[in-house]
Amino acid sequence: MQNDANSAEDRDESEGQRDEPNRGDEHRDATSQPADSQPVVPTPALAQLATPQSLTEADIVDEGSGRFTVGDCCFDSFDDARAFIDARRALDQELSNVVAFEQLVERQEAMLTRMRSNAALLTAEVARLQSGGLSMNHETEEQLVTSTVASVLQKSEQTVCGRISEAALLAEQYPATLDAWSAGRIHRGHVRVIQRAGEALTERQRPWFEQEVLDVVGHRTPSQLARVSARIARRFQHRDPDEIAKEAFADRAVWIEEQRGGMAHLVIKTSGLLAEAALNRLTEAARSASADDVRRMPQRLSDTAMAALITGTCDAGLLEGVTAKVHVTMPATLVTGVAGAQQAETAGGALIDTATALRLAGGAPSWVRLFTDPASGVAVTADVYQPTASLRRLIVARDQTCRFVGCSRAAMHCDVDHTQAWEDGGRTVADNLEVLCRHHHTLKHRLGPNRGWRVQQLPNGTLEWTSPDGTVRRVEPEPVATAIIIESEQAHDPYPPDGPDPWNDPPLETELF
Repeated sequence: MQNDANSAEDRDESEGQRDEPNRGDEHRDATSQPADSQPVVPTPALAQLATPQSLTEADIVDEGSGRFTVGDCCFDSFDDARAFIDARRALDQELSNVVAFEQLVERQEAMLTRMRSNAALLTAEVARLQSGGLSMNHETEEQLVTSTVASVLQKSEQTVCGRISEAALLAEQYPATLDAWSAGRIHRGHVRVIQRAGEALTERQRPWFEQEVLDVVGHRTPSQLARVSARIARRFQHRDPDEIAKEAFADRAVWIEEQRGGMAHLVIKTSGLLAEAALNRLTEAARSASADDVRRMPQRLSDTAMAALITGTCDAGLLEGVTAKVHVTMPATLVTGVAGAQQAETAGGALIDTATALRLAGGAPSWVRLFTDPASGVAVTADVYQPTASLRRLIVARDQTCRFVGCSRAAMHCDVDHTQAWEDGGRTVADNLEVLCRHHHTLKHRLGPNRGWRVQQLPNGTLEWTSPDGTVRRVEPEPVATAIIIESEQAHDPYPPDGPDPWNDPPLETELF
């Protein structure tokens, strides 16, 4: 198990000796294990306070006639303008403190995780050293430790034991992830994503997978990292993806989880394709509600789903005339039968088995062929068979999700926005368009470029966002397959009861172009 006794020089030397890895497990060497050494607990560095760009009285402009302005804000007196500045400065400082202490708490949680891992190691070491006499075995020693800690913290022994075990497993399987967490590069949400994506990997594969994921974390949120890490993990798997999908689909089920206040979760476990199609149809139906409907969107979705399931009809007829829509991307090599082709995916990142993907391709009303930059993999142009709104299709396919910092809402539910506003001379072309969800689209325009977020589009669709406090964040589009097909409407059941078996029947013969 790798621990903090490893010096940075040792890690650098070890990395320098690694050859470019093959994807096969047989070509991967596990990271070398350190010699027995005393676990070390690092001291977490204090999070740095962001420096707010505070306003001062010098920013107050006397417009005459008793009017004073601060930026875009106008006030009836100098005292009101000064009060606004004081409140703004206080808010900036408080927000700065929130960010700083959020970062500090994350680092302290990482340090606590490392302490728990060290406690597990030392518990095992104590039990080993005592094993020569009439001493307690490891299990008894562990029970003694957890019961002691639990009594002091007033927590259950199961909780304490579980957290210690989880920490030990993280430190053993993903030491570099724990290091990145301790350094403040990632937080607990990223850690969970990495662990979940690597569940099926072997001991030899994990270090390579872990390093690739950490290299691409950047400013991604956990939900954004989940899709990327899942793709990376799939490259390390030896099993046929269709075989994995078949086994997983056999585990579909429905159950209820009781909640407080007489509520419950109705859980439907099914394929990602069907789940996205169902949610997309519910979303379209909920959006068609009348203007005087006071229910919030989550409430509309719930009511619509229950009405459809229980009565076979829909709340206020919202589902009438609405077809299930799902966007599917697939490499051209998959359709043309090239061996080793990548799998098809839905817009939400769910994998689709080959037979189902080919069936969707055969029944698609239109296809969009994308051409990508050979270096970055980002879509740069498209041509369309039976074209409709081809430019929007390109932008949606290129961006995949809302392009605001940290947002992962699917592009098919978003608006296409001009980076430079049309009224300011912005052109309606790919390098001046991006996908924004309605919330962030409104946020961008509500305050204007002087007080709100500013955005500039760089080559290949990269967006450079500048926050109101001057922080700059870059959001890059995710690479896509060299040529993909987008299936936009799926009104029929992909698994009809009397239709072909998606697992056992031969794939459909389909020509790409």
